[in-house]
Amino acid sequence: MMGAENINRRRHIMAVRGINKVIL
Repeated sequence: MMGAENINRRRHIMAVRGINKVIL
């Protein structure tokens, strides 16, 4: 459970960072 949540959070963070880079 913990590992899955960490992976999902990492994917979400990477996606948000990618979107921010595109916007900036």
